[in-house]
Amino acid sequence: NPHPLSIGWEGKVLLVQSFGFAGWIEIEGRRGELALGRDEYEKSTWCVENYLRVCTAWRAVEEGGALLHAASLVRKGKGYLFLGASGSGKSTLAATSRSGEVISDDLTLVRRHGGAFHVAGTPFRGTYQGGRPIRDTFPVGDLFRIFKSASNRVEPCPHNHAVADLLAAAPFVVDQLTQDSRILSNLKALDAAHPLSYLHFNLDGDFWDALDSTE
Repeated sequence: NPHPLSIGWEGKVLLVQSFGFAGWIEIEGRRGELALGRDEYEKSTWCVENYLRVCTAWRAVEEGGALLHAASLVRKGKGYLFLGASGSGKSTLAATSRSGEVISDDLTLVRRHGGAFHVAGTPFRGTYQGGRPIRDTFPVGDLFRIFKSASNRVEPCPHNHAVADLLAAAPFVVDQLTQDSRILSNLKALDAAHPLSYLHFNLDGDFWDALDSTE
């Protein structure tokens, strides 16, 4: 990682820093402060964005949701999430999709309103440059962990793997389970409402056919 990020705590105040910045976040009070380094070891725009990503991840936990390392697309009024580590094909899936609109090909915010989960547009679109920026919110359709394949197919995720897969896709909070029990309970609730599946997809952009056949 060319931009190592460290997270610590002073009571309920979250401390975050990297080469180019240091900041604090009071999550419950919705307050924070960021100081940028004088020398641009890291671009100041990147520093501000990464600080805001951390803020967003922890506010999501506070609200009962999560910020996930996932591509997301809206189709027929619902938001679909496609989880995967770097290199798994999130950007490829988003760019080749023949249907729907791309919300992000990198990070996706899942918010919770009255017990229901929604995908929300954010400025964190990743590398995707096409289409209009989406700022709306949409009910979650389905969750998938993605794998590149020669053909498109959906298979169930073993139940005892789902929450672990979701946790692995939760940056900035994944190693903070002892700090806040809601991290895990939020992901369990998300999987209970929208069970995670595995999507094997090719590069033709017609993976939606496989998704539609399971509904």
